[in-house]
Amino acid sequence: MTPLLDWLTRRTLLAATLAGALARLVSAVVGLGFHARDDYFHVLAPALRWLDDPTFVWETSDLPGAGLRSQLVPRLVEGVVFLTRKLGVHDPETTLRLLHMSAGAYSLLAVPGMWLLASRLVSLRAARIATWLAALHFAMPYLGTRLLIEAMAIVPLLFGFWLLTFADARKVLAGGLLIGLACWLRYQVAVIAIGVALHLVLEKRYRDVALLALGGTLAMALQGGFDWLTVGKPFAPLLANIAVNAAPPEHLSRMSPLTYVWAWLALTIPPATLVLVPAMWRGAKSLRLVWLPFVLFVIAHMLIAHKEERFMAPALPLFLLMLATAPEGLEELGPALKRFATPLAVWFVALHVVLLAIAVTHQSQAGQRHALAALRADKDAIALIAMGPEVPTFYLGEHPIPVARNGEVDAVWLRRAMRTLDADATPANRFLAFAGDGFKVTLLLEAMELDCVKHAVFEGSLLDRLIYRVNPEHNRRRAPVVLWSCERPEVASVL
Repeated sequence: MTPLLDWLTRRTLLAATLAGALARLVSAVVGLGFHARDDYFHVLAPALRWLDDPTFVWETSDLPGAGLRSQLVPRLVEGVVFLTRKLGVHDPETTLRLLHMSAGAYSLLAVPGMWLLASRLVSLRAARIATWLAALHFAMPYLGTRLLIEAMAIVPLLFGFWLLTFADARKVLAGGLLIGLACWLRYQVAVIAIGVALHLVLEKRYRDVALLALGGTLAMALQGGFDWLTVGKPFAPLLANIAVNAAPPEHLSRMSPLTYVWAWLALTIPPATLVLVPAMWRGAKSLRLVWLPFVLFVIAHMLIAHKEERFMAPALPLFLLMLATAPEGLEELGPALKRFATPLAVWFVALHVVLLAIAVTHQSQAGQRHALAALRADKDAIALIAMGPEVPTFYLGEHPIPVARNGEVDAVWLRRAMRTLDADATPANRFLAFAGDGFKVTLLLEAMELDCVKHAVFEGSLLDRLIYRVNPEHNRRRAPVVLWSCERPEVASVL
């Protein structure tokens, strides 16, 4: 063993934490953008509104998803943006990088959290692998820097699991409190808590079941009190969110119940899956505290109509811990599978390095961001009409132009929106649409007798375009967008 490898082996936590910090820093600085619309509309948008208007009431506003989230995370983000403004930072991209860094620094706590938990449950070898996975598995730096509320639940969940491995009553109570806080961030984590309770019952740790429940109750009391202070009614956002998920609107994505199964299998990097899955099962079959909550969490989400892969984020560290046991489980496999172990391991690691490089440099929804950045620099832009793409006005700067937006290309709505903007003395002269609707929108603009002297196409990142082509129905926001610059006729002719 070389001196470097020896140092890394003996100082796993330090080395993995430093490597994880570097990966998250690159993701924050280079991989700019929001993963999902919720990162903006459910987190950053209300934070910005509160900064501009302290009397802003999120729950009754026109923001998408208003009233469906606790104010906890948006208020924390509000504090970060407030500090950036105090430092003289007002540029949207720089602000977003600082937000990504803040989220990444918080998510880095998952590395020591995984080390502590794995050291209690598995061998030293598997604990070291699990710690490096927490630091550098390609999903961890990416999810940890994107303001994803789902990923924010990982840190308290890991430390909560660690505390539950002890017999000390105070630690078990604290573990229940932390798991309860994870449920505050993402209430579906309660299914994981149920799995933990079932494990404790099967272990005949009945006192600890009560302590887990007490800790969770304390967390719920904190959540209810916070809701009462912020929205005037305990658990109002939680109950509203549950109601929406019980009967989701038609526009929310719906996928096959097996979607999540395929997603987890994909993380084993086929065809390495053929060896890793049976090896994981043999290596982790004694970790009921880990696999039982994981399985229940996945099954519960399979039964919910609204499905998105990011909903699996809270359970990712449980999966990684099981994955870390695969090398030891490999020893129990038959000679037929063992024969392929070495080449598949090389394949797994090599492809993972490539995926990590892609993940930390991926600029999510870059087409939308680039189009709005062009508008921010466009001194002749008066008002924008968007037909299809959502418009995070954050990218338009501190003094955004008026925006009217409709989810589809609609001639009647377009004429009505133009009249409204004309009446406000801000006639629309910039128009935004998805590239797939470009021909239809061009015809509409010509029919409105607009002189559209030029248009610009913003392709976005290569990965976004690939994701869009694989599933255009559910990933439309990642599609290329077109921005038209038009000269307006006399307002009277439009009216």
